[in-house]
Amino acid sequence: MNKQKLIFLIFFAFIFILSFKVVEDIDLGWHIRVGEYIAQSKTIPSHDLFTFSQPHYPYIYHSWASELFLFESYNLLGLLGVSFLYAVVLTLVMLIIYKTSKTISGKNPSYLLFSISTLVTYIVAGVRTRIFSLLFLVTVYYCLIKFYNSGSKIIWTIPAIFLLWVNFHGSLPLGIGLLAITAFTYYQSSKKTKNDKYKLRELAAITVLSVVGTFINPYSLKSWQNAFEVSLNSYTKISAINPDWQSLLASNTSSWILVALSAGIISLAYFLKQKKARVHLFLSLLFLTLSLFTSRFSIGLIVVVIPLANLSLIESQKRLNATIITSLPVRFSIIATTAVLTLTAISNILQTAITYKSQASYARFMDSKSQTQQYPSWSLKADNFIDKNVQSPKIFNEGNWGGLMLLANPGRKIFYYSAMDNYIINGQPFAFEYLSIANAKGNWQEKLGNYGINTVYLPPQYPLVKKLENNKDWQVAYKDDQAVVITKK
Repeated sequence: MNKQKLIFLIFFAFIFILSFKVVEDIDLGWHIRVGEYIAQSKTIPSHDLFTFSQPHYPYIYHSWASELFLFESYNLLGLLGVSFLYAVVLTLVMLIIYKTSKTISGKNPSYLLFSISTLVTYIVAGVRTRIFSLLFLVTVYYCLIKFYNSGSKIIWTIPAIFLLWVNFHGSLPLGIGLLAITAFTYYQSSKKTKNDKYKLRELAAITVLSVVGTFINPYSLKSWQNAFEVSLNSYTKISAINPDWQSLLASNTSSWILVALSAGIISLAYFLKQKKARVHLFLSLLFLTLSLFTSRFSIGLIVVVIPLANLSLIESQKRLNATIITSLPVRFSIIATTAVLTLTAISNILQTAITYKSQASYARFMDSKSQTQQYPSWSLKADNFIDKNVQSPKIFNEGNWGGLMLLANPGRKIFYYSAMDNYIINGQPFAFEYLSIANAKGNWQEKLGNYGINTVYLPPQYPLVKKLENNKDWQVAYKDDQAVVITKK
């Protein structure tokens, strides 16, 4: 093995450590339990598995293959196994983006740029099932770039990629959109020769085959129907209460940083006026604009903006005076950034070791993340109290706690978990039914009776808690700073 290959391997081992983080996804519990159901029953579920409120609701588990992988990883090594799985996937994502960037520029990309890009990509995709969607998206884009740069026949693997994608995540329309838009953009920027027209026809055939490939899944055409229904419902109705579907500008500080970085890269690429950058400049601007409507497009932005950043960096280095590049301030910035990245990698290892020591330590970690994740802090003590002291509970629970509750106790039935945002009951998302009860609105007392709820498990400040604390038919069984457990007498 030569020195260059060794450095390359060491670098991507470092990328793996940067990607290796504690799982912060509050939905992880129900994803693992879906995978557990598949592994044990050898069937793909077609209805609600976890609630007593909507036990027969027909639901499309569009991430069933991802969930099976998550369960097997969890079954093997616990939460450590889940972190390992996600780190492997994110490392593969960065490797493919690296290869894409090299194909576009013709030069080895900057290791420092890709180390920083790993942290940015983690912010966008995180340790969540959509990381699988990002993996398929970057693979499709890589195939397209290889095709347009060298006529590579790797392009014919794209239908197989979509066949996998439809079983791993429900965002496949994003991939079909990227395929079509990239083909059209390349054609429009070409000289429209006979060869360009042939390439366009070839990609049209591949797109048709890719769409056909997405029908090969346990739910057939229902997967596409569900993908559009979820997107429409989430963007038009759920976005008001779910930040995942809001604009990047309406999200947290990290999202603002992503917008600022992307806008800066696009502006620099435009100023440098590189011929190679035209297609990637347009696609980056398009996905940045779409991300300002809903942050769900941000994974598409990552796919196209990192290669654009690499192109702009290479071109800037050509134009800058050599004395500037080797100046003390620039060298100090590089050393400081490298030191921060190294400390981040060390911190990942230490934090993972500490957090995964016990269920209680993981609960403390999730508590520390609750404010930035925009959900109320979960109380493991209150959860354990219910298990030990409440017989046959029908729990009305805080919606964001559903996944954590299912992770802690796989056998229980709950009222609500996050997937139910897209349960449409009488024309409305079930989320609003949950909120009407939690906020003690309308005929909330009648609804408690209709659902047979005998246990309420909510944060102390919720209106329903205030109502029931003064209700003679209910009693406070447990209370701490994070949660109250109220049971029916």
